[in-house]
Amino acid sequence: MTMRGIFFLVDHFGGTIVDSQVLAHVCDLREAGVNMDVWCFAPTAKDFASSTRHLEAAKQRAGGVVRMFRGIRPGIP
Repeated sequence: MTMRGIFFLVDHFGGTIVDSQVLAHVCDLREAGVNMDVWCFAPTAKDFASSTRHLEAAKQRAGGVVRMFRGIRPGIP
């Protein structure tokens, strides 16, 4: 039985934390036999633009499916 997982990220690709922690964690899980996807929800237009520029590098680093979505900044009404 294949294990599957998904990592939801509300941030942007290209930051050192994402590269050093999030994508490294996804790689470790893949090596352990978990088929991981990464879904990135960029909460601002600036974050979305940054993520677009770094998407291919994130896909290569993660070694699997990486999807990007334009999100909205969370807030209190």
